[in-house]
Amino acid sequence: MFMIKIKFSLIILVFVIIASCKKENDVIIQNANLELISTYSLNIPEPSDLTFDKEKGVLYTVSDETKQIYKITTEGAVLQIFNVNADDLEGVTIYNESNLLLVDEATNKIINYNLLNNTQTSTQINYNNTENKGLEGVCFNKTKNAIYIVNEKEQGALLELDTNFTIKTTKLLTFAKDYSAVYFDEKNNVLWIVSDESATINKCTTEGKLIKTYNINIENCEGVAIDFAKNNMYFVSDSESKLYKYKMINL
Repeated sequence: MFMIKIKFSLIILVFVIIASCKKENDVIIQNANLELISTYSLNIPEPSDLTFDKEKGVLYTVSDETKQIYKITTEGAVLQIFNVNADDLEGVTIYNESNLLLVDEATNKIINYNLLNNTQTSTQINYNNTENKGLEGVCFNKTKNAIYIVNEKEQGALLELDTNFTIKTTKLLTFAKDYSAVYFDEKNNVLWIVSDESATINKCTTEGKLIKTYNINIENCEGVAIDFAKNNMYFVSDSESKLYKYKMINL
């Protein structure tokens, strides 16, 4: 009986230690806040990243295989294709009415692409990273004139740049296995950061602090965009070449 009491006390002690080690900012993973509406096959090889043009109601994605930008409907139909002089396109975001910002992972460059005259300028980003584990998604906060880029891994990071493409701050990220896309939520002034390997979408502050994590059952997810008018969240799968549309529920 004495030994049983000792064992029981040890079990209680272990649970107390585990509970006391819980970090203050640990987040319970939610999975009931995204309702899958539909999926669409894309005639795009290895699509990466997404951005939503709320004025025109269309999406843009890029392909690292074809080195092209694709303007698509929210049902995945290709409307227009733009050729880009790049090595490894991984990120895309709306910059202004006529321009997109693109990320070239292989060269560590950000590309300012004009959709009206199909011209581009490139700027080298002074950030040390590992080959094929570097700069991925990009998004733009026009109110703050801040550009956010995520570095995939080794080490995962959130970079904030000004409109001269100079890095202002760097925040190391540790809440997921990797970081494959980022989207600025202007309605709530937060960032949504995708993790391909963790299969999660993560709601964060603009400084990269995790607010909440949600599971997403999408293989090789490399892009996210939001249509707040319809309360829809879109994801793109690189390996499946598919567009996923979800209804946002109390996110």
